[in-house]
Amino acid sequence: MKHLRIFSMLFILVSAGAFAIPAYAGSDSVQIKKSDDPNSITRGELRFRLNSDYCKVLLDGDEWDDQEFYRNGKAVVLYGIDRTQPHTVKLIPAYPDLAPVEFKITPKMWKVVRFKPGVKVWRVAKSIHFRKKKAEKKKGKK
Repeated sequence: MKHLRIFSMLFILVSAGAFAIPAYAGSDSVQIKKSDDPNSITRGELRFRLNSDYCKVLLDGDEWDDQEFYRNGKAVVLYGIDRTQPHTVKLIPAYPDLAPVEFKITPKMWKVVRFKPGVKVWRVAKSIHFRKKKAEKKKGKK
C-alpha cells in the first residue's frame, strides 16, 4: 500500500512536469525539425536572466504580452519575436530604486539552439543586471 502511494505521487509529479514545457517553443511556427531549413523559420524567443524579479517588458516601445516568467520572476522568456528585424528592448524593474535597462537585438545575435531531441529553436539569451539609480542632487540653501 505504501508503494502504491509513492508510485501515484511520482506519477502526478512527472505528468505535471510534462506540462511545464513552454507551449510556444513546441509550436509549429517556432520549432525547427531535422528536415526543415533553419532560415525558413522567422520567429524565435528572447530569454533574459535578471538580478531582480518581475520586470515590465517593452519591445520596440510597446508592451509585450506574450511572455512567461520563471525562477520566481528572475527569468523571462518572450515568444514569437521576428528574428529578421532589429528590435529595441527596454526592461523596467518593479522596484523604484533600480534603473531601467535598454538594449538592441540585431538579426546577427540569433542562434539556433536545441530545445529537445530533434527540435531546435531560434533564441537570443542575455543576462541583465539592473543597476541602482543614481542619487539625485538636492538643491538646498547653503
